[in-house]
Parts: sequence; structure tokens; C-alpha cells
Amino acid sequence: MGRRKTSLNDSLAIKAGIVDTAEVLFRDIGYSKTTVGEIAKALGMSQANIYRYFPTKASINEVICERVVLRIEDRCKSAMNTGNNAKQRLSMFLLEYFRAVRDNVIKDQRLHEMVVKAVEQYWTVIQEHVDRMDVTVQEILTNGINEGAFKDIDIHATSLALQNAFSAFTYPALVERQIADAANSGGDKRIEADLMNLADIVLRGISA
Repeated sequence: MGRRKTSLNDSLAIKAGIVDTAEVLFRDIGYSKTTVGEIAKALGMSQANIYRYFPTKASINEVICERVVLRIEDRCKSAMNTGNNAKQRLSMFLLEYFRAVRDNVIKDQRLHEMVVKAVEQYWTVIQEHVDRMDVTVQEILTNGINEGAFKDIDIHATSLALQNAFSAFTYPALVERQIADAANSGGDKRIEADLMNLADIVLRGISA
């Protein structure tokens, strides 16, 4: 008799189990030290069975990274929605972006290693995350223009400029450096104050 065909639901459940187990191992012993064999052993599966669902360890990592960036996006959007106007929404969005990267990536060093790898190689999941963040910033800017809070600016160019200006507060490797530099001079509070000062300068430049 041939092998029983795995149903779609069973297949999705197996893939989710592989990703869950891999994430635990990545957090416990690190991305570089975790092998597909260890993931298979933890699940009581063969390596060949893992490869039926994921062609490489990197493809498992990409799914985990997607989970991380979606958590970051959800936090940013929730914080942004607490603002009463476009200026507050933009400030809260940028501040929460820093906090979310700090909490979800930097404070978990082994997870940080995994995400930095994805950013360096600019995996599809990272590119899609950047694109979604760009859409969100452009929406804030558009609403600000419609509210009369912002000048009639080039929305695409301004969004790109904002991403570049605030990269030190959002790019994981640069956030890690910021935290290390501020360790003896105010820590996270100082970084957040620097971020808000930069946001104030930017907002004054684009305000109507």
C-alpha cells in the first residue's frame, strides 16, 4: 500500500508545528546552532519529512521572521490609532516602532541573530514588511494633508525620507548600537527622547 496522502489541514498543522518547534530552538540555542536534524528530533520526525514542508532551514526562519514583523506592525498600528491628529499618529507610530523592535528583537539576542540575518539578506518577508510600513506612513501623511496639518508635500518622497531619517531607531542592527551607546547615559529614555526630538524637527518641517 502507498503512503496515505496528507490532508490540507494536516499539512498546515504539521508546518505550524515545525515552525513552532524551530522558533523554540532558535530562541533556546540560537539560529546558527540549530540544525534541521535537531528540529526533526524534537518533533519525532525524520529530516526528510521536514524537507517535505520546508526546503531549507532558512525557509523556516522566514516564516518565523514573518511572525515577528507582523507583531511589530500590529503594535505600531495600535499605538498610531491612539493619536488624535496626524502629527500625533506619526509620532506614536515612530516611537512604537522603536519600542517594538527593541522588545521583539533586541532583547532576545538569539532571535535578534535570526532577524538580522533576514534583514542582511533582504528576504521577501522583510521587503514586504518595509512595503507595508511605507503604505502606512503614506496613509498618515495623506490624512495629514487632508486635515490641513501638513503641507501639500510629495507623499512618496517624504515617506522615503522619513524611513531614512529614522532608520537608526528602526533598523535592528542600528537599534542595538543605540541601546549599547545609551547604556550609561539614560538608556531607553534617552533614546526615546532623541527620537521624539527628531520627530518634532521633521513635523515642523512638513507642518502647514
